[in-house]
Amino acid sequence: RELGKNGVTVNAVIPGFVWTEMTGALKWGNIDAIRESIPVGRFCAAEEVAEMVAFLVCKGEGITGSVHHADGGINI
Repeated sequence: RELGKNGVTVNAVIPGFVWTEMTGALKWGNIDAIRESIPVGRFCAAEEVAEMVAFLVCKGEGITGSVHHADGGINI
């Protein structure tokens, strides 16, 4: 609220399980259990999270004070 008049927006992007080298190092049984708990049935790609951030930075000048989940629906 304080910074909006200066054109500054503040948002949060909350990723869920993202497929990276770190998550790839998990035991396959754990990976399968996690995947089964995600409503869309897969881990997010790092690029998907980056695209959401890029959208907010480049095109989201009217979006502020919001929380965006990139988690495949796990936060439902």
